[in-house]
Amino acid sequence: MISSEQLALVNSAMRARSSRKAWEPFLGKPLRELAEVPADVDLIDDAEARVEDALLALGTAIQTVRVPGITDMGATKVFFLKRPKLVAISDEYVRRRLGISGPAEPDRGIAVAKAIRELGYRNRDALQYLHECSTAMRDPDGECVVLSKARILDILLWIEEALPAGRHKFWSGRYRVAQ
Repeated sequence: MISSEQLALVNSAMRARSSRKAWEPFLGKPLRELAEVPADVDLIDDAEARVEDALLALGTAIQTVRVPGITDMGATKVFFLKRPKLVAISDEYVRRRLGISGPAEPDRGIAVAKAIRELGYRNRDALQYLHECSTAMRDPDGECVVLSKARILDILLWIEEALPAGRHKFWSGRYRVAQ
């Protein structure tokens, strides 16, 4: 189930602009298609067949919520909250960095996931190190920071695309990239 609080979190903390009106039919109700996406599949570390099956189910879930006002970006941000080890966020900056273009279709969100998996595989040693470092981090309240390997890659790609040359109005003004 997707809650109103989760949508509010996506729109505030993740800076999405996903329409509450568009999400209204899906809030607070069981979403069978999302329930069919396994909760324990890791996009980077699980076996190919297991990931492919999970991504097929995820594509169906994304298609289910693809109504006017909900893009693959909005859907993947919401579904990331529900399946954080599997879902790669189909953000504009990440797509650009991965070389993925095209219309906002469910397949575009899955293409991002597959590209993140491939990138993770090619960089598995460095990614494993970053993952180990992230598990030692604590948030301001002392809670353990939990980042999947897919999320670590998503963050790195986003930063690489958004910060240089001030591409992102909000973040590039706060964090300058050394030239």
